[in-house]
Amino acid sequence: MEHSLYGWLFTYNTYTKKWNAFMSEDKEAYFNESSECKSLISSKTIDTLLYMIISTDGKPENFEELVNE
Repeated sequence: MEHSLYGWLFTYNTYTKKWNAFMSEDKEAYFNESSECKSLISSKTIDTLLYMIISTDGKPENFEELVNE
C-alpha cells in the first residue's frame, strides 16, 4: 500500500487551489509543459490524490477504471 506512493511527486498550486501529483519520471514534462505530462492528476484535496494512487497501486493506466466505478 505505502509502496504505491513511491515515485510520485506532489505540488500545490496556490492560484488554482489544487493539488497535483505526477510520477517522478514525468517531472521534466510537468515543469516544462504540464499538458505533456502523462501521469498528471489534479484535485482540490490531497486525500483524493492519495486515494487514487493507492487504489490503483500507483499505476496511472488504471485511473480511468477507478473513475468509471
